[in-house]
Amino acid sequence: MQLRSGPRKLFNAIEPNSTRKWETKDQSGFYVIPYVISADYGAKTSTITAAMQSIAENTCIRFKARGNEPDYVEIQNIKGKGCSAFVGHSPGSNPVMLENNSEATCLRHDLVIHELLHVIGLWHEHQRIDRDKYIQVIYSNIAPGEQHKSQAGWEDIIGTAKEPSANDYRKVCLAYGCQTCMGNKMS
Repeated sequence: MQLRSGPRKLFNAIEPNSTRKWETKDQSGFYVIPYVISADYGAKTSTITAAMQSIAENTCIRFKARGNEPDYVEIQNIKGKGCSAFVGHSPGSNPVMLENNSEATCLRHDLVIHELLHVIGLWHEHQRIDRDKYIQVIYSNIAPGEQHKSQAGWEDIIGTAKEPSANDYRKVCLAYGCQTCMGNKMS
């Protein structure tokens, strides 16, 4: 199977020339995102590293433990902060909130991938800039205080809390110009 990488609009991913794209590459041409886990997750740290490995196996993105890089992902466990991340790269620390305590946890493989895909540059499908051409959002059906999460073009959150789809990985591959995607050569 070959995947096309020609010009197309990425409606829920950063554009290939975006300043929000991570730019550092290793000697093999993979994009490298340094990270630090600034909380003790104990044995559940393996959930985070397994999610990073899933992304690496399907895209040209590699996560590596931070050395002295000025721009990096900082995985934090702050009670009451839930699961969240901003979309794309910013200078300095790029926090990824993965709350884990007796009351709440974000340490599920699918949720960790979800938040890491945000920091790579994807946001939710229901927030595509063109979504109003296809659906009508009935804001009165949305819980008070949560309406902002359903605004089109709002770039702070990604699709469902399920395993990423082939399309999610393909959007990353297109945005970053990967040579291969999900084990297939891009053409």
